[in-house]
Amino acid sequence: VYRFVQSIESLFQHVSSANLYFTPPFNEGFSPHHDTHDTFILQLEGSKVWMVCDPVIQFPLSFQNGHYNKSELPSKNCKTLVMNSGDVLYMPAGTIHSPFTVASS
Repeated sequence: VYRFVQSIESLFQHVSSANLYFTPPFNEGFSPHHDTHDTFILQLEGSKVWMVCDPVIQFPLSFQNGHYNKSELPSKNCKTLVMNSGDVLYMPAGTIHSPFTVASS
């Protein structure tokens, strides 16, 4: 993880940070939401399913954090993808997302 963050900082010439999350099998990591910063997701182990939707707010400001009910999501603009160990996903600020696990690996 340290080397990954270093490579991101070197590539973009910008200070970066890392958060680690553990999602037990058959659990939702977070309810649907968007972040106000760009995010790289690095799947370290196992698999995780991600629901990713187009932004509702382009370039959200720090006070525009967003959490959504599933009924509020723009369903035609959402995709489901599976991330496995070693996969990387880039999400620009404002991208609505929600991870969940379906089984242990």
